[in-house]
Amino acid sequence: MIRKLLKAAVVVAVASAVIENVPFESVGGILAVAVGIAWFGFLIFKVVPAVCRGAVRTQSRVTSGMEQSVSGAVNGLIMGGGGSREAERRAQAQARRQEADRRARERYRAQGEARYHEYYARKNAGTYDGYVSANRAQAARNRAKRL
Repeated sequence: MIRKLLKAAVVVAVASAVIENVPFESVGGILAVAVGIAWFGFLIFKVVPAVCRGAVRTQSRVTSGMEQSVSGAVNGLIMGGGGSREAERRAQAQARRQEADRRARERYRAQGEARYHEYYARKNAGTYDGYVSANRAQAARNRAKRL
């Protein structure tokens, strides 16, 4: 509610400033005022509340992370080849994660397929279609267990 009131106050203040001002001589003047208003609103309604909440990272944290990154690169150059081993390790870890994700997706898909066929096996119990659905459900359950 307070933010809405503040926004309304800013709009009224800007409108009164524009009305009292002399007529604009060009489109550039109008655009400059519009950009200024947008920038002022961004600062007042986005940046200042974020800083007050502590959502914006401080310069010291960013600098220390950059220093660690630079020192790691320099150490890799001095010691020789450290970066390539690290890159290889990262690539292997990423490949393992991708494989695990693929298997999880396949397992989830097989479990869904098993539920689907179980439903039709119960629905058509005692018929040939029920028998086929039961076999397909069992095959999907087995596939889900293997993954």
